[in-house]
This record gives sequence, structure tokens and C-alpha cells, in this order.
Amino acid sequence: EREEGEPALAKANAALAVARDLNNTSFIADAVRKVVHVYNFLGRHEASHSLASEERAKFKKAGDSRGEATMLLALAETEAPDRGRGRCEEALSLASEAQEAFASMSGAVAKSLEGEALLVQLNVHIRRGDSRAGDPSQSFHAALDAGKEALELFQAAGFVKGQAMALHGVAAARMNTRAFDGGIRAGKEALRLWQSLDNIRAQVFELQSIATWCMKAGKPQQGYPFAQEAFDLAREEQCGSSWEASALHLIVQVLCAAGLYDRAQQVASDGASQFQRVQARRAEAVALKAQLSVQLARGDSWQALQAAKQASAAFAELGDRSEQSAILRIQSSLNVKLHRLEEALVAAKEALKLNQDTEDCVFERVYGMRTAVDAQLANERPRDAIQVIEDERDFYSNNDNRREEGIMLLNMVTVHLESNSHEDAMWAAEDAQALFEEAEDKTGEAAAMQMMAVIHMSTKAYAEAEEALKKVVPMLQQLVDRKGEIGCLLLMAQAIELRLAASGFELTSQKFRQGAFQAVQVAKEAAILAGKVAEKPLIGAAQCVLSRVLHMAAKGGDAAQAAKVAVSAFREAGDRRGEAHALILSATAMAAIDQEGDAKDAASKALLSFRQLGDKQGEQLAEQTIDSIDNLANQAQEGEMQLQLQQQQQQQAAQPLKQLVSGAAPGTALSIVDVSEKVKRTVMEIVSIADLENDTPLMTAGLTSQSAVLLR
Repeated sequence: EREEGEPALAKANAALAVARDLNNTSFIADAVRKVVHVYNFLGRHEASHSLASEERAKFKKAGDSRGEATMLLALAETEAPDRGRGRCEEALSLASEAQEAFASMSGAVAKSLEGEALLVQLNVHIRRGDSRAGDPSQSFHAALDAGKEALELFQAAGFVKGQAMALHGVAAARMNTRAFDGGIRAGKEALRLWQSLDNIRAQVFELQSIATWCMKAGKPQQGYPFAQEAFDLAREEQCGSSWEASALHLIVQVLCAAGLYDRAQQVASDGASQFQRVQARRAEAVALKAQLSVQLARGDSWQALQAAKQASAAFAELGDRSEQSAILRIQSSLNVKLHRLEEALVAAKEALKLNQDTEDCVFERVYGMRTAVDAQLANERPRDAIQVIEDERDFYSNNDNRREEGIMLLNMVTVHLESNSHEDAMWAAEDAQALFEEAEDKTGEAAAMQMMAVIHMSTKAYAEAEEALKKVVPMLQQLVDRKGEIGCLLLMAQAIELRLAASGFELTSQKFRQGAFQAVQVAKEAAILAGKVAEKPLIGAAQCVLSRVLHMAAKGGDAAQAAKVAVSAFREAGDRRGEAHALILSATAMAAIDQEGDAKDAASKALLSFRQLGDKQGEQLAEQTIDSIDNLANQAQEGEMQLQLQQQQQQQAAQPLKQLVSGAAPGTALSIVDVSEKVKRTVMEIVSIADLENDTPLMTAGLTSQSAVLLR
């Protein structure tokens, strides 16, 4: 609990005072490290660094290698929190130096301390991988190796708590290498050890971790019992309101991931009410944040905005700038969606100001900047958006932070693209690539190159875009960035599709067929990878692109099947807009294989979804699709009538002229005037108007795609 920080610091300082009275250097080193831990918990990193550095100098002067190594470990633990890549590198260096020092010593205590130095390295490697700095795959595998080595040391020393911590680290590393089953097994083994130690809070933490990992593996239903057990245990053992609130928020997230929104809303609402009754303000704020999570998962922007305002106000009252700024960013984005543009800008600026006041939170500054830029663009102020980015870029440049400066430039690319400033966009992308290369950040370098491909596509240089993406794919494969690889492949398939559309090739030509085949193969590769990643929105996106290029390749049946898979994936993910777009593709594909009835049903479902979502562009697209299907049906019907007429003409040609003339019954012919009047009266009746000029277009008269069916 946060309120336990100051009492803990008092006890740690008291322990240090006793150790100094005893003049026991080992006790002094351990007590100093404990004080450092509490300082870090309280966010007082400068005090941590100062104390550990001073004590390290004393131990070094006294020739006390054990004391000096312990201070190296304390300094590493001070630098390890997520405070920017440069400090992570420093943490790794300090932890490695401490590990080597402890490895040269004998005894169970030295082995345990060596294991703890490895755990610091494990945590830093995972943070580096999460931040996509350098090679994420390499970082996660390095974390796994450090965890395994630490586990062996703790087992040799008989240090059970260390074994549990190492197993947790191994589990986290395995989850990041997508070895889900092995990761969850390691987490359960860590939980068993915490239970043997009767460490309640550690059990709650491990149960929450397992539930989170189950969600990450796409199995939220399996994670629910662990989340519920964490909440029940925290409450029964009176761990504190913050622990209860954290467990409650996780239950809500698991229920949302399983699509059980009503149940999630009830859990969050009950929690907020209960925490309010006992005046647990922080826990209440977390429960309000959980209510926000439900509305966001539901896609209800207005209700989400109201929940965001409540949660933001609650965290502001607590003085929690980090949480407040995060929710303000969400608030700004929701206002943009709801076309409340001035409100969006106000929230974004407030969030950015909060982030800038906390210089250690590098990534929060980046997120705050992006929110402010989006708000400026929504207000059609591209110059102001560029200025926001320039200010942040100057900050990172002055602090010699190449990676974050590169991220600023990539954000600048998107703004220049919005303004159709393609030359400026390419300049920014090239500069970003150079910065990432200098920082040895392969992920950033790949992102910059991919952005160059997007710029090429914006200028209709599709062949250049395709070539750029061919260079990016192997980079992402080397980084084991599956999602990035899928996105790159889908972009490549679209580049090929657009290149063929602009080429003017005959659909039956060899060049067109070869290009279409290539696009299909690339899209299929992306779809297969998306299936392995097992994230429904990603599967839906991949199958949509596959459906489109299959349609282009005149493989209507396969295109319809891919669209059907996309519809199902988006539906399971609860993405109604994605489902509606997939239905449009399904309608287009089915119409191409003469399934007009099913095609029109799919397009009508899409139209209804877009209307319910308030998506005018989607609604227009659905109506155009329905009209196209109707036109296809009419053309097919006209073709049949033409064929019948030709057959009748052939039969009549074989009859004598006298028979042909006498075969017509007198008085049965209709004049064009009669037919025109009948059509006009029918249209006037359908659209409820009193008069209609003969040359009035039907759409101008008010005829919609649905009423056109009545007319026919």
C-alpha cells in the first residue's frame, strides 16, 4: 500500500541505525539496500542513488568487496525502473558487475545475492523488450536465460523466496516469447512456492499475473478463476484496499476480454460503491477506472467519456499525475470521436503538461505528445501539431535520447502525410531511420522504413513501396515481431493490389495474373501468421485483405470464404465496425459468384451496423454496395430477357410473314406514353410526392436503394 511507504522507511532507517551501532558491515550493507528499496518505492530515486553511491565509496575505501557489491546491486535496482533506455543500460552494467563480484565469493548468501543481481538483469531485459528498444526477441530470451540461471543459484542456496521470484521472471519471459503454456506452468509453480511460504500478498500478485497471462494467451475464461481468487484472497486476508481494487480491475478486464460486459459493469459498479462507503479513495478511483474499461470495451464513447471524467477527477484529487494524465489522454481521444474538438484539445494539453512535469516518465511524455497532436489535427491545426512535436523533439535531442527523438520524427511523418506534404514526410522518415540506426534500435529502423513505404503509396509510387516493404519483412522476422510482420505483409499486398489497379493491364493479361497471384500469396502468408498469433482483430484484418486480393484475382468463392472468416473474427472480438466492413467485402464477393440474395443480406446487415454506430461514411459505402448488387441483378435479368428475345426472334423468323402479322391480337399493344405514365405514378406513390417531371433522376426524386426494390 502507498500509505505504508513512510512507516516502512522509518523502520528501514531504524534497522540501519542499529547496524551502524553494531559496526557490522554486512548488516549495514543489507540495511542500506533496504532503505534504497523503500526510497525507490516512494519514487525518491535521487535519494536512493545518493545513499547507495556514498556507501559504495565507503565500502570500496575499506576494501569490503561484499559491501561494495551489495551497493552495486542497490544502484542497479535504483536504475532498473522504467526511466528511459539509457538508465536501463546503466542498470544492466551495474547488475552484471555486482553478479561477477558475488560469483567470486562463497556461501549461500553470496549465491542468493548473485541470483538477485540476475533478477535485476531479467527485469531490465523484459522492459527493453516491451519498449521495443533494440531486438525485442533477443531481450526476452536474455531475460529467460537470466531467470533460469538465477533459479539454479537460489535452489543451490535453499532460498525459496528467490526461487519463487525467479520462476515468476521465467514465466514472464516465456510469455513474451509466446511460449504460453510453459509460461503459465512456471507461474503456477511460483504460486505453489509462495503458498508454502504463506506470503499472502505474493500469492495475490502471482494469481493476478497468471490471470493476465491467460488473457495474453487468448484464454480469458481460463484466467477468470485466478483473478477471482486473487480478489477473494486480498479481501479475506485484509491485504488493503489498493490490493482489492487492483484485483477487482483485473476481474473486469478478464470479463471484458470474454465479452461479458454487463457482468463486468456490475462488478466495477459494486466495487466503486463499496470503496466509497469505506472512504478508500484510491481504491474507488481504480474502480472508476475499471468502469471506464468496460465502456471502452463496449465501444460506447459517450458513456466512456463520462466514466473518464469521473476517474480523472478522482486521481487528480489523489495527486496521482501519472494516472490522471493517462485518463486525460483517453478523454481527449473520446472527445475527438464525438466531434467535441475543443474539449479534446483542452484535455490533451492538460495531459501533456502533466507528463512534461515528470521528466522521468519518458514514454508517458511520448503518449501525451501523440494525444495533443491528434487533438490539434482534429481541430485542423497541422502547424500547431508540428510545433507540439518539435518542442518534444528538442527535449529529447537536448537529453541525447536518440530513440525518442526518432519517435518524434515518425509522429511528424504522420502529420505531414495528413497535410499531403510528402517531401517533408520523407525527410522526417529518413532522419528517423538514421537516429534509430545510431541508437542500434532495429525495431525503430524497421518502423521508419515501413513509414517510407506508406509515403510512397501516398504518392502512388506503389512499386517503390513494394520494394521498401520487401526489405522490412526480413528485419521484422529477425526481431520475431510477428504482429509487425503481419502488418508489413498486409501493406505489401495492398501495394501490389494498387499497383495492378493503376497499371492499366488487361485482367486476362499475363502480367496482371502474375501480380494478382503474388498479392494473394503475400496476403495468405499474413493470414497464416495472424492465425498463429491468435488475436481475433488481427485475423479479421488479414482475412479482409486476403478477401480483397482474391476477389481481384477472380477467385470469388475463396474471397467469400475469407470474408466470412473475417466477419466471424471481428464478431468474436466485439469489433462491430470491423465486422461491418467485413460484411461489405462478403457482399461484394458473393455478388461476384451470383449469390445476389446472400450478398444483399450481408450488405443490409452492414448498413444497419453502420447506422447504429453513427458511421456516415460506412453507411454510404453500404448503400453503394446494395445499389451495385441491385445493378448486377438487373443486368443479369436483362441478359436473360435478351436471350429469350433472341430465341423468340429466331422462332419468328422461321414463320411466314402472314402468320407473324395475324398472330398479334388487336388492342394489346402499349404505347411508350402509357408505360411512362405508369412508372411515374408508381414512383410518385413510393416517394410520396404530388408531381414529377419526366426527366427527373430517380435519386433526385428521393428514391433510395430500398425503395428501388419496391419500384421493380
